[in-house]
Amino acid sequence: MKKICVPVDFSPASLKALDYALFLAEKLDARVDVVHVYHLSLAEAGKIPPELVEDRLVELREEVKQQLETLRQRARGARINQTVPLYGIFVDAEISDYVRGAGCELIVMGVRGQHSVLEKLVGSTTTQTMMHAPVPVLGVPEEAQTREVKRIAYATEFRPTAKLAVSQLKEITQALGAKLYLVHVCKDPKQNPGALIKEWEKEIGSTFDGISILYRHSVIEALDEYVTNHHIDILALFIPARRLWERLFHSSVSNRMIYHSATPLLIFKE
Repeated sequence: MKKICVPVDFSPASLKALDYALFLAEKLDARVDVVHVYHLSLAEAGKIPPELVEDRLVELREEVKQQLETLRQRARGARINQTVPLYGIFVDAEISDYVRGAGCELIVMGVRGQHSVLEKLVGSTTTQTMMHAPVPVLGVPEEAQTREVKRIAYATEFRPTAKLAVSQLKEITQALGAKLYLVHVCKDPKQNPGALIKEWEKEIGSTFDGISILYRHSVIEALDEYVTNHHIDILALFIPARRLWERLFHSSVSNRMIYHSATPLLIFKE
């Protein structure tokens, strides 16, 4: 992994994500592209005569460029490859297009709020980027600690396509000098995923430093406890389809999210 993209909106959450990305970049020997997607707000656009809109956009671009350049002064700023202002209305689409063109291999984004990480992700720019980006996305909670990454857990339902993320996870964990664990949540106490585990190990080898099978009705609650009890530094998930995301997360929103964590979430998707 040689290039990481960090979209910022200059909020504390996005600056936390930048610090985290720069920390990872040191470990991975990678470079960081910092981008900001700008546009005129409806309120501002409504106050400007049409013939002056283009001039205001030019001014706004220069303002953003200056703000981005100040980020080079942050700790470990030497890892910043370039800072890029991007004009666009749909932030997640602009980020995805940039990543494709620039050859970035990972997106690191901030997550605001003191409540559930997953709750805050629902409907946010970070979530939309996770669902559409061509590369994995690491969501960093505002309260996350920038510290040595020693343990990464991969939560999976053992779907065949979920194996696609394993090679990338191995690369990341090896570069970080971390350990990689596998965790699976069974809602049915009679279910025995032993055969699935053997099938995975036969195909991908003895990749994991530990495998845990949790029997709980709530997937979110089980993962919450697992992350806390095993001191997991990054939780990785593979999202194969929109309906799985909805089943795991959206359905829990109406009942209030109970996954309270400061642990970064690494999202892979098909």
